[in-house]
Amino acid sequence: TAVKAGVALLKESHGLVPAISLQKKNPVKNPRSTMATYTGLYDIYRLMFNRLGKRADDELRPLSTAFSFNNEEGACPACKGLGSLTVCDENRLITNPEKSLTSGALDGSKTGKFYGESHGQYVATLLTVGQKLGIDYSVSYKDLDENARNIAMNGCGEDVFNVDWHYKRGAHEGVHHLQTTWPGFLKLVETEYHRKHADARGEAMLALMKVVACEHCQGFRLKPERQRHMIRGLHIGQVAAMSADEVVKWFEDVFPEAFEEELEKKAAEMFRLSIMAHLEALQKTGLGHLSAGRMLKTLSTGELQRLKLVTGLSSSVSNNILYLLDEPTGGLHPRDIKQLLNLFNDLTEAGNTLVCITHEPMLMTAASKIIELGPKGGTKGGWIVEETHL
Repeated sequence: TAVKAGVALLKESHGLVPAISLQKKNPVKNPRSTMATYTGLYDIYRLMFNRLGKRADDELRPLSTAFSFNNEEGACPACKGLGSLTVCDENRLITNPEKSLTSGALDGSKTGKFYGESHGQYVATLLTVGQKLGIDYSVSYKDLDENARNIAMNGCGEDVFNVDWHYKRGAHEGVHHLQTTWPGFLKLVETEYHRKHADARGEAMLALMKVVACEHCQGFRLKPERQRHMIRGLHIGQVAAMSADEVVKWFEDVFPEAFEEELEKKAAEMFRLSIMAHLEALQKTGLGHLSAGRMLKTLSTGELQRLKLVTGLSSSVSNNILYLLDEPTGGLHPRDIKQLLNLFNDLTEAGNTLVCITHEPMLMTAASKIIELGPKGGTKGGWIVEETHL
């Protein structure tokens, strides 16, 4: 309601400039959006590693897009550039470990019940696997040894089994003969989840899933060969995962000594100045301690609002913009609020205007004008009760 009232108030102004409303919500859901990609910081990192990254072998220098996890040329093929995989959690799938896999161990969920149906295709295949490998899957799951559990959960690779499936469907029963591999219960569930997830039907299966770091790229989202391009022992994924505070220190302690050729030194200084502008803006908003690789969807609403201000501060076309912020100091320590006020001053000195909906005394004291809306909250508010010029 406060934001709507603020917008209505602005519409009544004369000579209205372009406005950006930073509301108290986080609508970002895309896991590919990170603090570094959103602010443009990652684009500069890509250019820097394309120009200055070193490799021990004589590989030709790749294009800067090769360092992007949002581009097929650079994205890890295992996780498609996400840095993590959604997999089935064995501990969630096995709900009754005192029972066997063929009669109830999976019955705690609809999905588990389907794959663990005693007269179903998958149990028939598991029993055939057990017979061939000398494993008795009729015993309780908790009594199976590690090898038997691993085969049941993770399968037998490309081995093909001749299965006699004795099926029962109501009054219908019979035997179906098939040749099939055994992928394991975890892979069966994962395959179904990802198939349904593509059209939003996978949410019902989320209770069985967990997110793990991608082992192929170690969570850095990039192809391993892209991680072999380094500057002073760090690849782009490691630098992007660092906080602004850490990268600032890296630039001060390590970066200047990394290059010997004059052209490289000049390029390095150009990158350093451009990157430092972004890093200092992150520090001023109280976000300097967060990893630049942090996904936007995990930020609090206050953090996301302040991050949007970073893009305004580091942009060369940021002047003459009106920013409308909803409680931007939420969750901030007084020390960080002082830093935020410095950023506000930088924005206003660049010709921008800030309108803040806030109850924070430090913010109100720093304002040039305070407008109190009321007389009450919700639908009973929205009227100008008092104006104070400071």
